Amino acid sequence: MTARGMCAGAAVALAIVIGGADRTAAELVERPTRETTLRTTSDRTASTRASDTDRRTTSRTTTSRTTTRGRSRTLPRTTPTGTTPIAPSNLSAFSECSAGSLRNRLTWTKGSAATFDVFRDNSKLTSGRACNADTSGRCRYTDAAGLKAGASYRYRVHAAGTSLSSNDRQVTAPSTCAPTPPPPTAGGLRLLGSTATPRFWSEDLRVDATSGLAVAANRLGGLRILDVSQPASPREVGAIDLPGLESDVWLLPGGYAYVPQVDHLAIVDLRAPSSPRVVGAVPFPGRPLALTGEGSTIYVGGANAAFTAGVLVALDASNIAAPRVLGSLAVPHSIHVAEVHNGVVATVGLASGVVDARNPAAMTWHSLSTGTFFGIGFSDREVLLAGGQSMMFDVTNPAVRVLSSSVRLPASDIAVYAGDAVSIHTQGFQVWRTALSRLRGRGFDRTLVTPDAKLEIPARPTSMALVGDLLYVTDQAGGFHVIELLP
Repeated sequence: MTARGMCAGAAVALAIVIGGADRTAAELVERPTRETTLRTTSDRTASTRASDTDRRTTSRTTTSRTTTRGRSRTLPRTTPTGTTPIAPSNLSAFSECSAGSLRNRLTWTKGSAATFDVFRDNSKLTSGRACNADTSGRCRYTDAAGLKAGASYRYRVHAAGTSLSSNDRQVTAPSTCAPTPPPPTAGGLRLLGSTATPRFWSEDLRVDATSGLAVAANRLGGLRILDVSQPASPREVGAIDLPGLESDVWLLPGGYAYVPQVDHLAIVDLRAPSSPRVVGAVPFPGRPLALTGEGSTIYVGGANAAFTAGVLVALDASNIAAPRVLGSLAVPHSIHVAEVHNGVVATVGLASGVVDARNPAAMTWHSLSTGTFFGIGFSDREVLLAGGQSMMFDVTNPAVRVLSSSVRLPASDIAVYAGDAVSIHTQGFQVWRTALSRLRGRGFDRTLVTPDAKLEIPARPTSMALVGDLLYVTDQAGGFHVIELLP
């Protein structure tokens, strides 16, 4: 750079310095004014922050308006008054008829209140009621005071002592609410419970009180298994169709059953009632039709292929899968129904008789009647044969057999309970209970017996089983009924 250039640069620099000094002086004059303005703004900001803090920590706030340099601002003004209850919400209601009484049931979300006032149609039902919470934490209340069938009611819930309330909820009571009728009772008979097995009616019925199972058999429909552990509410739990003609069934210990088939007994496993299955077979010399038993001894009655003669076989079923034959006896007629009591087996079919089976290896047959009978019952010393003209024989000595009565007791099955004959009747769809003392010693009597008690069922009865003081009855419409025999 030349000397002329250096001098020119110095002059320019000096002018710049002098000009900068002039601007700095002007700024010094203005600085107090700006600092004052900044402090004012800072003070306002601090004031606003403090107000915001107060607003966050105070439950109830009011506001006022102020003006700064021509601008309007909203500032908080607080008044501490405690915590305000949150209103109850989500009120729901439903109406029901229970045991002949109307009830409206309410539930709601409690909010922050501990107690509540419940209103119905603007009338207070409760005051300061504590929350009775259900499993989901919702409060609940049941209104059962002065309700009328078919009427509508409007409900509302308040946090106690405040005007904070839930939504309104309207509910309409059922149009009818008759008291639940007591179980039908006729003298010494009371119906406890019923159910239905659609498209099925039973020809024979057995009940195991230990397992709480009833098994019904039908020639064309296989087996139906019912849970009768709760007599008031029996229910079907399983079924199995078999290829043969299931005219009878006999329940065995451990959850098994024998079921007659065309030429053998099927062994059915019932341990899983919902899925019964065939697990074996027992051969039979002919066509098995009827089963009965005492202890581990099972008696199987049947016929030859032409049904011109019959046979009774005694089995030791200690080994269910492979029972041992104890004895057999040819009889003059086919055996369709059999019952045993103290080693005496009564049979009915084309004719009726008793078999002295107290020694199964040497059984003997004794004829009773050539009449048509459908069911058998035993007292301590008598056998009762149910038919149009029912008969009673004293079989204390089976070889002697003494006819006590032939009475007009038109029954399709019969049993004995506490000195009474209990029978089912196809005419009138009824169950009868008649004192044995009224049937004994009447000889041949054509007068229609009048029962001591009778109970109607919905359809024609088809089979029955008596266990203790409970009588189980099936009907032709698929009904299954449990009847209590009262003292």
